[in-house]
Amino acid sequence: MRAGRPDEARRVLDRLDAAVAATGRRGRRAAALRCRALLARGGGAGPLFTAALKAHRDVDEPLERARTLLCQGQWLRRSRRRQDAYQPLAAALEVFESAEAKPWAEQTRHELTVLGLRTVPSADRPDLGALTPQEWRIAWAAAQGRTSREIAAEVLLSVRTVDYHLGNVYRKLGVSSRRALIRQLGGSAELPT
Repeated sequence: MRAGRPDEARRVLDRLDAAVAATGRRGRRAAALRCRALLARGGGAGPLFTAALKAHRDVDEPLERARTLLCQGQWLRRSRRRQDAYQPLAAALEVFESAEAKPWAEQTRHELTVLGLRTVPSADRPDLGALTPQEWRIAWAAAQGRTSREIAAEVLLSVRTVDYHLGNVYRKLGVSSRRALIRQLGGSAELPT
């Protein structure tokens, strides 16, 4: 697809589908669904990515699951769903970094940078890499200008728990306010002066 040869990609994917049907390998089924999502037009990719991630639950292949998360995040970003793109990209980055899959981690960091983060979590940056995925999600949402109540509704936590996580984020990043957090993460929020 990236080489601009979708017909050839479809032929290769048809062979992969036939191999999946013949062998029943669940890990290959997840990869085939990811590839179908990449070939899909319009809104058809979303359900295919969801199905691929569901299929990944049946096998222990964290790097393949992370690749699907990366592709899903890229698709979401290109579909102008920037806020939705952050979570799969951050989850993919965590796996790539823990597996020391540096090229995949770099590609994922690039995607996060394109989302608007000036600084992206990295194992090489302990101040940012010390954040848990949940802290990153909450920090990112706060840097985009969302209130604790809005974040709580989004991540299905109480406002008090969100504020607790934000306190941890502030401590780990050495900041003391949302304004400083926005500067640190390169958020797009406009706070009143």
